[in-house]
Amino acid sequence: MARSDEVFALARSALTGDREHVRAVVGMMIANEPERSSLSERLRKLLQAHGGLHPTAGDGIRLDKGLETLVRVVDVGRDLDSVVLSTEARQTIEALAHEYAAVDALAAHNLTPRNRFLLTGAPGSGKTTLAGALARRLQRPLLVIDYSTLITSYLGETGAKLTKLIDGIAGQRCVLLIDELETLLSERSGRSDRTDVGEQSRIVSALLLALDRLDHRVVVVGATNHPEMLDRAVRRRFDIEFELPLASHESAAVLGRILAARHPGVPVHEMIPHNVDGRSFSDIECVVLARVREWVMAGVAARQATG
Repeated sequence: MARSDEVFALARSALTGDREHVRAVVGMMIANEPERSSLSERLRKLLQAHGGLHPTAGDGIRLDKGLETLVRVVDVGRDLDSVVLSTEARQTIEALAHEYAAVDALAAHNLTPRNRFLLTGAPGSGKTTLAGALARRLQRPLLVIDYSTLITSYLGETGAKLTKLIDGIAGQRCVLLIDELETLLSERSGRSDRTDVGEQSRIVSALLLALDRLDHRVVVVGATNHPEMLDRAVRRRFDIEFELPLASHESAAVLGRILAARHPGVPVHEMIPHNVDGRSFSDIECVVLARVREWVMAGVAARQATG
């Protein structure tokens, strides 16, 4: 981003009270400064003094008129460095973050940042974790649809709730995760054994119409274990689609390095299971953390025995 664009974006965000975008622009200014820049250091200290680069879970989001029963605001604990991603996927997300930091420069050319992600992959491949890391990278709260209150047995009510939810968060800077997307947006034609094809079609149409009304301020992340079940019109709505594979020896080694950085002083590389091919990252991490705890407690016992 050119320096004049940075200054204009910062001034505009400050004057409109958009704290999330102020953070994003200041973060971009820090990244664009030369190494050992005094301005970079001063800006970094200023950010830290005002809550850091990342907002709290509910910072800047307004849920009223019953919206709080349809969606949950989720605390985001991990950043992109804690997610196992391909180089291409990581570069795409970083490019997206730059688009949001340069939103005013794009607007000058009648363009907007991309705002619709579709994540596919088996359970445990990291879809939900990536959605949270994306929210943190974009400095936005993460909202997750609560299906327990959204889906009802009354004709037309689910579609009406979807419309209410989407319209209620429109214009607010956030990341909306629609997990298990196939639950809502399966193929319109349905199956021969289904009796709710008409209602399913109405739900699909209601959500597609609502999504079309959203601008770039709401980043929509759809996640599904069964992309083949999605309505074809749904997949066409997404700007970016990623398939997150299960683990291989190479990706498990990357996970090991991530966990080693998170748990310094522990020989994590020795605790990675040998049979990792085709296993979920969540399963591997669970095994490794169990071994880390055993390693720590063995050290405690040894010190007590010699003390």
